Amino acid sequence: MRGNTAVLKCHIPGLVQDYVTVTSWIRDGSFVIRPTALAGDRFSIFLTGELHIRRVDHADGVQKYRCETRHRLTGETVLSATSGRLLVTETFREAPPRITDSKRMLRIPEGETVEVPCASQGYPVPTYEWYKKEGRDRLSPLQIGNRLLQLDGTLVLRETRVEDSGQYVCKVHNKAGSDSAETEILVTAPLSAQVLPKLQSVDVGKSATFNCSSSGHPVVTIEWMKDGMPLRAGSRIEFPSRDVVHLTYVQRDDKGMFQCFVSNDFDSAQGTAQLSLGDNEDDTPVGTSSPNFRTTLVGGNLTHDIMFNVHQTSPYTAIYRRYRFPEAETLPLGYLGLPCGKSKDSNVTENNMDLNNWNGTDND
Repeated sequence: MRGNTAVLKCHIPGLVQDYVTVTSWIRDGSFVIRPTALAGDRFSIFLTGELHIRRVDHADGVQKYRCETRHRLTGETVLSATSGRLLVTETFREAPPRITDSKRMLRIPEGETVEVPCASQGYPVPTYEWYKKEGRDRLSPLQIGNRLLQLDGTLVLRETRVEDSGQYVCKVHNKAGSDSAETEILVTAPLSAQVLPKLQSVDVGKSATFNCSSSGHPVVTIEWMKDGMPLRAGSRIEFPSRDVVHLTYVQRDDKGMFQCFVSNDFDSAQGTAQLSLGDNEDDTPVGTSSPNFRTTLVGGNLTHDIMFNVHQTSPYTAIYRRYRFPEAETLPLGYLGLPCGKSKDSNVTENNMDLNNWNGTDND
């Protein structure tokens, strides 16, 4: 409908959808449309590849549009085999607005720019308003300024911050009616974790407490392990909160490595601390050396090799783990269990070897 926002979608086969990104749209074979998020620009390309053309006119209906994609692993660019056209109509009959394109959920790394789509059709041309939900029912109008820009229905957030995460509401209205849509924006930050104190020496019969200090967003789960095995609450083990473990009465077999794992659906991190016994100087502390990493990409497979030493037995042994991932950019992050814990990732091979025979290089 003339004066409204048109939406063009790039059809990508399902088998390659997870590997392909729409980088641009080509109009009439020569004019290249790229993501800009500039005030006054009539075009927006979104994370999922849709092209929005604002304030369409009849001239937009005589042009052809093709999408160009890039394979994230191979870098190959492909231009769509077919082109699309707009059918621009005109009416003078009142029509209530109907939202034709929006997103339920958008995830964006902290510090980047995100464009949030909201397109509609109606006559007279609808007016757009954006709000952020505060609590269950309260809507706060967004203050357009340095970091916030509104291009008709498109909301642009620049230099995103973790506190930008939340539910956003797009409302459209004209004198014939109204419509609305909600989008959840999740701004992510890399996870990190450390267990404090890093080294704790406690006499048998006394108590001990470890705290898991984490940063990043979002922290969905925190899991505790001891020497690679899940730590469960019991008569001597308490969890005052999910980031604290408390041993009310330390026993001899409590010595070892305590680990906390923080994770969400797309990232994970771990911290490690050591508990030793203060009443037996002959006990050899349990610990691990800094791991050696090697990451290689062969074809479409990512191999992540990790070698670390465990001086819990004699002669010293090494645990060698190999992670194979089918895709290089969206890795299913596994957990490392120290010293001999079972990984939560199924694509893991594990071998024990005499450390004295290891020359410091990885074997395929």
